[in-house]
Amino acid sequence: ASGDFGEVPGRILGHEGIGKSLFLVWLTALLTTGQAAPEFGIPARQPQKVVWVITEDDWVMVARPRMELAGVDLEHVRVICADSDGSGAPEFPRDMDKVAEAVGDGAALVIVDAWADTLPGGLSVRDPQQARQALHPWKDMATRCGVSVLLSGHTNREKGANVRNAYGLTGELRKKARMTLLAQADEEEEGVLTIGPE
Repeated sequence: ASGDFGEVPGRILGHEGIGKSLFLVWLTALLTTGQAAPEFGIPARQPQKVVWVITEDDWVMVARPRMELAGVDLEHVRVICADSDGSGAPEFPRDMDKVAEAVGDGAALVIVDAWADTLPGGLSVRDPQQARQALHPWKDMATRCGVSVLLSGHTNREKGANVRNAYGLTGELRKKARMTLLAQADEEEEGVLTIGPE
């Protein structure tokens, strides 16, 4: 629901190619149709609008067919791409007004898949100051529009029990994000994705 992540963007992180985007499509299907998933604590509710900023997959060839197959109500989806053919990554904060316009007065969630692809050239989020600069516009927009924001990204390939070492790009994300969800392929059961709070 609107505001579930509060004023600061939430993050979903995981290795590339394990199914994070498919999970986000499933979540979009629940939100846009109002369906319940009680086993995950998601109640039935009125259908809600979801805004997608797509950078990794082409809208026409990949993202839209996935959403149709998953049962997403496309009447409740707004997509932001750089190019009119449904491809290309917008750049933030330059294109933040497009997101605010798409949110309008009623979106529940903005999904950015993948956030790193939307960063301006020359900005290094490894630098704490620049990382804050990159995240602050999302916080402002979420607060101003009353919408939750979920930024998707990849983890480092580093192994080990310390979650802090897995953060892709920068540890600043850990400090700024209201909540981080980690996605991992289940080591014991093939085809199972485990997602939970860090």
